[in-house]
Amino acid sequence: MLNLDIAKCELKEKKYTCVVVKHGEIVSVSNERGIKPIFSMLEKSKEILLSASLADKVIGKAAALLLVLGNIEEVYADVISEDALRVLRENKVYAEYTKKAVMIINREGTGRCPMEELVHSVNEPKDAFVLINEKLKEMEGM
Repeated sequence: MLNLDIAKCELKEKKYTCVVVKHGEIVSVSNERGIKPIFSMLEKSKEILLSASLADKVIGKAAALLLVLGNIEEVYADVISEDALRVLRENKVYAEYTKKAVMIINREGTGRCPMEELVHSVNEPKDAFVLINEKLKEMEGM
């Protein structure tokens, strides 16, 4: 079974929000929502995502930029935004998805996800990482 297939199976069967597989082995799983799982992995070590396969419930542009920064090889998303798909394709990351959305909506359903809004005009993965780091710290302080 291929890495992405393993990640997709784990995501669906075990109801995780994010699964990373490398060399046929599951290297990380999460039940956290939003961008936290991907950001936390990058914060710990870029090696986790390097040439790995990731399956996630939702991939927006912020997540896509972080995945590019981590040198991910392939991605599956239940839902992916058009901007995220563009970022992944421009950076030669293979992507599969079930549903493509114009944008990722916030949890209240009232507009764009805060992280999508944050990186809307950002195209550099390192810049996105800095902005997301600042935003997450700000949100934890609330």
